[in-house]
This record gives sequence, C-alpha cells and structure tokens, in this order.
Amino acid sequence: MILLEAKPAPIAGERIGKIASSYQYVYTGTSVCDLLAELGEPYKNAIAVVDRNGAICGSIFPQDLVKLLGKPFGRDLLLRQPVDAIMREAVTFRYDAYIQEVRERISGDLEKGEDAHYILVDKAGRFCAHVGSQDILLQAFNAHRRELETAMAIQNRLVPPCRSVQGDRVSIICSAVMAQGIGGDYYHVTEYSPGKWFFCLCDISGKGISAAIITAVLAGFMHNADFSLPFEVLIGELNHIILNTFTLEKYLTGFFARFTVDTGELEYCDMPQHDDISLLLFHFAR
Repeated sequence: MILLEAKPAPIAGERIGKIASSYQYVYTGTSVCDLLAELGEPYKNAIAVVDRNGAICGSIFPQDLVKLLGKPFGRDLLLRQPVDAIMREAVTFRYDAYIQEVRERISGDLEKGEDAHYILVDKAGRFCAHVGSQDILLQAFNAHRRELETAMAIQNRLVPPCRSVQGDRVSIICSAVMAQGIGGDYYHVTEYSPGKWFFCLCDISGKGISAAIITAVLAGFMHNADFSLPFEVLIGELNHIILNTFTLEKYLTGFFARFTVDTGELEYCDMPQHDDISLLLFHFAR
C-alpha cells in the first residue's frame, strides 16, 4: 500500500480541521509509478509527502499531476521519478486553528480565485490533513447563509410581515416585505395608554445585515420608550442613540405619530428642529 490515509482527529468548534477534504499522504522516496498505480482519475485531492516521522516534506497538487501527464511523454518521464521531484513546498496550518483566522491569512489566494491547497498539522508538526481554498470558500458561504437565515428569523419577529390592529375607532394594517429577506424597513404600533396610540414607519439607509442592525436598535428603543413624553424629547432620545451609535455612517428616515381616540387628534413629528444633526439624519414629509 503506497497511498496512505491519516485518521481524522476529533475536533470541536469552528476549527479548520472540521472542513478538511483529504487525508492522503505518501512517504518521501515513493515512486511516482507506484503512486499513479493506486491513484484513480480524476485527480482531485492533494497528497502530502512526509518522512517516516510524519513531518511534512511537501505536497503533490492534483493540478500539477494533470499538467505533467498532459505533456508529450509526460507519463514516461514521471514514471522514472520519486514523488520528491514533483512535490511543492506546502503552506501549513495547525489542525485546530480557527477557520476565520486561516481565511484571513489566505485572503490573497481567495481573492485571486486560485485553487490552492494547504496542509494541516498537529502541534508536533506531523501531517493531519489537507484543506483546499474551495473548502474554505464553501464553509464561508454556508456560514453566511446560516447567519442570514438567523437574521431573517430575528427580524421577522421584530418586524412581522403583516400586522392588523382593530379597535372601535382605530384600524391600522401594517406590512413589511424585505427585498433581500432582511433589510431596513421598520414599523411599530402600540396603544401606550387607553385610547392613545403611537405608530411609526421608518426606512433605514442601505440593505442587508447592516440595515437590520439599526432595525434591532430601533426595536429595542421602542420596546422601552415612554411614549407619553413630549415628542421633541422622545424623538430626540432616538436621534441621540442613532447618531452616537452609527456616527453618520447609517441613518434613517421616518414618520412618527400619536393618535388620541377621544379627541381624534393626530400629532406627528419630524425630529427636534433645534438640532442641526437631527435635520441631517432625519427627514419627514408633512
């Protein structure tokens, strides 16, 4: 048996070893002829070359085998060589390194779209596995998809797709459908005192997770707000939170109103006029 396979080591958490795709290795000095006899085409996985103690000598990349075998007399030339002649110096990472840490260190390869392979080793430097750039990209994609799904579930609880409020003299129907699943649309309706209603409709700049973060900040504010305060105080507090948290990198526009059932009066606000920053951050149609 020329082509050997390392046993996957147990590992927990977001560690690079969890997404390893190949555990194959051969010993230095092995004949390429013997290796090819055991390898089945197509050549997909990298193969580590190690010494008798398991220390890394290099790596054989599948694209190198394909390129060499495609040359005239390539197979005849390879058959006469040891694996040491076709191996490359390999980049190594600890098997228990965090995936995010590895992804940052190889960001250049990922941006170039290179089909790169990396060797994972234990704390003694012995071969454990191979991981490819495609494995890392796939993991990043799946992690991002899970984050989006979680964000969508949370935002749907904060801003339900549809809500209807019916009273003797009040009828309010709300709906919000995010264009990308998550985003910066927000509404809030509450009867903060018998016969007294507060409602607002807001649109946050941008889309995606960054806008959803502001939505969460808005929802937290609305959950704890005292809606009986004067409007210039209530909206001023909200403006202060948005301004100090996002420092003009993000902003929102919106309409805030209070309705009193007994008098039929509607009071609405376009933020405190004495604050120039507020006027830059918020604009309301009258």
